[in-house]
Amino acid sequence: AARLLGRKFSLVATNVPYLGRRKQAAELANHLAEFYPEGAADLATCFIDRCTRLCSQGGTCALVTPQSWLFLTSYTSFRSQLLTAATWGMVVRLGPRAFETVSGEVVHAALLILSQRSCPSQSAFAGIDVSAMRTPSEKAVGLTVAGIARAFQRAQLANPDVRIVFSTLGGHPLLGTVAKTSHGQTTFDSPRFNAAFWEIDKISNGWVPQQSTPAATMLYGGCHYVLRWEDGRGGLAELMKLKEQEGYSSGVWRAGVADWGRRGVIVGQMHGLPCSLYMGCAFDDNASVIIPTDEADLPAIWSFCSSPDFNRLVRQVDSSVKVTSRTLVKVPCDLAHWRRRAGDEFGDALPTPNSSDP
Repeated sequence: AARLLGRKFSLVATNVPYLGRRKQAAELANHLAEFYPEGAADLATCFIDRCTRLCSQGGTCALVTPQSWLFLTSYTSFRSQLLTAATWGMVVRLGPRAFETVSGEVVHAALLILSQRSCPSQSAFAGIDVSAMRTPSEKAVGLTVAGIARAFQRAQLANPDVRIVFSTLGGHPLLGTVAKTSHGQTTFDSPRFNAAFWEIDKISNGWVPQQSTPAATMLYGGCHYVLRWEDGRGGLAELMKLKEQEGYSSGVWRAGVADWGRRGVIVGQMHGLPCSLYMGCAFDDNASVIIPTDEADLPAIWSFCSSPDFNRLVRQVDSSVKVTSRTLVKVPCDLAHWRRRAGDEFGDALPTPNSSDP
């Protein structure tokens, strides 16, 4: 085994093992951190690095890997290193349900071909996306008939967080230049601290309105809920003190509190990214809020986020089941265009809150 692992090969082909850092034994975690620091967040990315080292100069890797390293922020340095040190041949997004023996949304897989040689300045790789197909057999057929995108390798370095994107994102500034995101809070004990508003007599005695993901994109939605907040000094604060005594410390129970009272767009982070106008109240961790730097831009940002373009652009840079909060503003936004659209649709102001939902 030592002799084999000390050699160089012209072809390395494998399905890499997956194991996140939190589940690794201490010896393994320490080894990966020392020898594969850029990919240490998961054993899978360390194996991508290891396989390239097993290749002779000009040799090629053909790998089955998880899909998440292509876009998650924690792998930014790893992607940059790999884009610089190797020549990419093909990336295939298989997505969920790619294996007969693994059901549901457990594993989102990708196929990767890269070679151990420096990348020419105009080198391009092939990109195929069959992630929307429902079964392994459909994906297998899709690989033979799907359109092939041509993505320039070095251009990927200019993408937000060096995320791997098959098509161009366009030349407009990112939404993050005119807005920020804020992640919602969690209570660690929903039956105690969360309720629907009709479950209490009135919203008082420490309860405050809470907004969450709307069922679909609509002007006003997701307003069914209340939170037992007690000015941040009641039962929830006491629970977090007990957790700290047990060795667990987290600020997520206060996430987003600093942005209460501001106006923005609340976005569900799964599936079609349904959104609604944010009412300025508490909001939970199923959604994130996009808050404009200048509130005058809110109608334009709402027009953008409620359009199919927003979901398409976000999914180009993050195809995970639940996109991260920061990803929501790492997409290009032609603000002048959306200002015109908002003016045509709403005139001088957005509609006041209303609902026909009893």
